[in-house]
Amino acid sequence: MWEGRHSIELAKRGYNLTGLDLSTEMLAMAEDAAKSAGVNVNWIRSDATRFSLPRKYNGAIGLCIRHA
Repeated sequence: MWEGRHSIELAKRGYNLTGLDLSTEMLAMAEDAAKSAGVNVNWIRSDATRFSLPRKYNGAIGLCIRHA
């Protein structure tokens, strides 16, 4: 299963993660994968090119983001 793989791997290493995707289906699969891996990831449904969060983060990784 590929959904959430980077977030899940980083969560396994002790990082607090927020995962973002536009697809409700992909987020559901990622959440299931995180539960199976025994980690917690905060999943948010949003367009990665048009979002803001109320708090600051120490870092960000953007994979497979395509600008039209």
